[in-house]
Parts: sequence; structure tokens; C-alpha cells
Amino acid sequence: MTNIRAFWKQLADKKEITRNDIAALCLLKALRKDDPSLAVNYLKESFKPVTNTIKLANGAYPYYALWDALCGVTTCQVAQQLTVEEKEKLRLLATAFRGSYGKVNL
Repeated sequence: MTNIRAFWKQLADKKEITRNDIAALCLLKALRKDDPSLAVNYLKESFKPVTNTIKLANGAYPYYALWDALCGVTTCQVAQQLTVEEKEKLRLLATAFRGSYGKVNL
């Protein structure tokens, strides 16, 4: 794995960090520690659910931003820095979590 920390600093300096990059970083941190269950904690720290009752009444999903970020995690700038094997691990982990955040109700 290349030096993601240096690349992340470059993205931050250019103000080009997207929610897909944040989701990818959370998943990579869990993969580095060989404990995919940590990804849930990292993702929930980074993505807060919608709690506005009006938005929820109008059909908003609480974790839609997280679900959308997990859908595009393999095409983000952070993922482009990974090897093919690392990108595949990232894709599999994102797919595993994506199903649980699509239509989660509080």
C-alpha cells in the first residue's frame, strides 16, 4: 500500500476530499488492522445520520450519505492509489457494508 497519509495531506491542501475518499479511508484503516468490524466504528464516526424529522418524513434515509459514499468508494482518488488486490479488498468490504446502510431507520 502506498503512503496514503501523504496523499491525504495533498488532497486536504487542495480541498479535494470527497465523502467517497472519507469512506475509503475508514475502510482502509480497518483493513490495515486486519479487523473489518472496526470499519463500522470508523464509518459511524465520520458519517452522522439525518435526524431532522421533516426530512425523514419526506422520505430521506438517515444514512444515505454513507450508503452513497460506499457505492463510489472504488472510484475515489484514494482508491486510485491502491494496488489491484487492495482495491478488490476495499470493494468487497464496501459491498458488505453497503447493504446495511441503504434504508436504515432510526
